[in-house]
Amino acid sequence: MEKTKGNNIGEIILSSASTSQNRLNLARKYRPIRLEDLIGQSHAVKILNEAFKKDRLAPAYLLSGPRGIGKTSTARIIAKAASCLSKDSDKPCEKCAACKAFSGGNLMDVVEMDGASHTGVDDIRRIIEAVAYRPSVGKRNVYIVDEVHMLSNAAFNALLKTLEEPPAHALFIFATTEIEKLPSTVLSRVQRLELRRLHEAEILESLTSICEKEKIEAAVHSLEQIASAADGSLRDAQTLLEQMLLMSGGKKLDDKILDAFLGTIGADKEVEFLELMARREANKLIEKIGEFHDRGKDLLRLQARLLNWIRQLLIFRSCGSLDVLSEKSPEEYIQKLVTAFAAWSLEDIDRLLELSQDAYARIRQHDFPRFVMETSALRATRIPHTEDISRLIQMIERETPDQKLQPSVEAAPVKPKERARPEVKMERPIAPKEVRPTRKINSTDDFLEELAASRPSLSALVKCAEKTELHFDKVVLTFPHGHFAFKQLGDKLMIRELEKAFSTILSRPVQVVLEENSENASKPQAQPRRKDFIKEAREKAVTDPNVQRAAEILGGKISSVTIEGIKT
Repeated sequence: MEKTKGNNIGEIILSSASTSQNRLNLARKYRPIRLEDLIGQSHAVKILNEAFKKDRLAPAYLLSGPRGIGKTSTARIIAKAASCLSKDSDKPCEKCAACKAFSGGNLMDVVEMDGASHTGVDDIRRIIEAVAYRPSVGKRNVYIVDEVHMLSNAAFNALLKTLEEPPAHALFIFATTEIEKLPSTVLSRVQRLELRRLHEAEILESLTSICEKEKIEAAVHSLEQIASAADGSLRDAQTLLEQMLLMSGGKKLDDKILDAFLGTIGADKEVEFLELMARREANKLIEKIGEFHDRGKDLLRLQARLLNWIRQLLIFRSCGSLDVLSEKSPEEYIQKLVTAFAAWSLEDIDRLLELSQDAYARIRQHDFPRFVMETSALRATRIPHTEDISRLIQMIERETPDQKLQPSVEAAPVKPKERARPEVKMERPIAPKEVRPTRKINSTDDFLEELAASRPSLSALVKCAEKTELHFDKVVLTFPHGHFAFKQLGDKLMIRELEKAFSTILSRPVQVVLEENSENASKPQAQPRRKDFIKEAREKAVTDPNVQRAAEILGGKISSVTIEGIKT
């Protein structure tokens, strides 16, 4: 037999007396009372709506997420909808006895407990004992435990059996900001709904609506500053708005008081600062930083905001939009940044982001954040355009050894100061390197002759090939099976050297393909011996006129010859 519920757990029952709406603060006055009123939690709203429509509520829910995003409000909305006696609607009817009692704050079937102040196993045992009783007014007994991660291990263990097999009329709703502290045994017995941090645009829209309803005069940039300072928490934003109104002394928000209290500068001024950086106006950047510092602004928070703007700019330039982000800033500001940094390449913006990240890390540990921010801003103005560097590299690559970069303005000749000339011992000058005229390659023989003249060591290995085939985009070398030249040229570095040499001779990029003749694999081949090959190559190198001339000038002798990785 089921018992009739008594009133023996009054110390943990939610008791909220009816309060005049005019006396409530903004956070309580505009607290969501329906699922449709929840801001920024569409995924959770959809799941819960479907559960109510199909009458498939889970026996236990776990609401997790950062502070001030609506966890407790969502729990109360679920509790009210689950207690409603109406059968035809998936929403609270607001007419039945359960809905009226809940709205008045005296529905005894809904128990709300603060896990931070009721951490012991005895508090949980009272709930377990009360679960056996049927609800007195509503459809279900609902138990809301806020900050559930504060419960002791003994309390969690005592609750496990009830969570696993609860009565049909019982519903548990847990809320926490630190889900990682909950035991896995509890997580496996509940349905998790992760509520996300709100976007600044969503908070701004809510604050604008509140100001219209309360007839508060507030500039858009002031509300943007409050939304930014709230850090994703709607409750914090509402509390800040009320604080600013009290300090302003009326229904008009004072910008000066807001600036002094928050220590922020607003999204519009942040974007203006980055526009100065894009135009590389170092003087104005230093002036702005000094102004922010003198006005008592939080430079660490400012640097974090600038870092986020640059991050969004980089993502926008890379992806073409910010749709990939779950949190994005107003589009008009992003468009301003895109216009300001139009001349910056992706590589430049990426370097600016790295510089800003480094500045943020240093400001956190530095005793003089102003100095760090100033030096970071100056370095940002000196980031060279990647296009300029690429153009300079191309100019250098186009320069031949006989050409020199000419200055843009021809300098006037300076008469050198006459001084005593020391006696100079005349030595035999090194002969300049001969410039070989380009030769038209008409056959394989022409190709091999040109290779022997330009790269003798490579030519010695290439001549070991049985067959050399010239194609438009490749050169195919076929070697006897097991030939050592095939193994030597098969190295990646050697392949690159061959392709570089062949492309130079043929005046077009070609690929080198090495093949091994497998037909004569089983037949003994009359291959040149390794020692004979090395001897021949060494003699060619030693008798080379250029080598002999270099040895004569340097006064040395040839001790060894290296043939593409073969040392003798």
